[in-house]
Amino acid sequence: MDPAAPTQISVPDKLIAIDPVAARIVWSVPSQGGGTLATAGGIVFQGRGVALGDLAAFRATDGKLLWSRHVPNGVVANPITYRVGRTQYVAVAAGRGGSSSQFATADGVGAPAFGRMVVFKLDGKAVLPPGPQPLPPVRRDDRALLPANVVKGQLAYVEYCIRCHGAPPVRPSPIGPDIRRSQFLLDADAWKAVVMEGALAHQGMVGWKTLATAEDAEAIRDYVQAAARDTRLPTVSGGPH
Repeated sequence: MDPAAPTQISVPDKLIAIDPVAARIVWSVPSQGGGTLATAGGIVFQGRGVALGDLAAFRATDGKLLWSRHVPNGVVANPITYRVGRTQYVAVAAGRGGSSSQFATADGVGAPAFGRMVVFKLDGKAVLPPGPQPLPPVRRDDRALLPANVVKGQLAYVEYCIRCHGAPPVRPSPIGPDIRRSQFLLDADAWKAVVMEGALAHQGMVGWKTLATAEDAEAIRDYVQAAARDTRLPTVSGGPH
């Protein structure tokens, strides 16, 4: 094997129209990989995936971009169309989905993930509601972190936390809270109350005391604090805020 050969193949993300009878590609356009809808009127709609957050319409015969609208959520789902009376609508569920959408880049690059059903019609006059407020800064303290405990915490984090909270600092979740930004990170007792006792169970964060130990919870706090320090994002230091 040639050591200079690439270890993986990079495949461009495209929307491709194929003539199945002639077995050939008719046209293709760069894409960000959302679902599609083809209409009898010769239009192909596509949600423009997690990075752009657009809904776009292409001419079915040649792929010419006819229209696009910034949602601004990531769009992964297939658009649908329906008619009420003489009015035709195009609707799409926006806000991302699927396992890969759980992760964003460290600086939050990617279309916002809050969920919406967005519906369009010709000459529609509705205005999108405002998006969420900017995220709070990451929380840093100056306590000493033992490397072995950080590694233990990382292992426990992967087992218990990564599905909802992503993998900071490289890919925090755009869906679940980025816990580097949590005020509880700076207070050991408050952290334990949330992680072990379920103080935020009413918001969907259940307690883990039946599966994890108090030592696991504190090790996870050390790992998240280490991740909070390994970033160039704006920070808040000191005790709880």
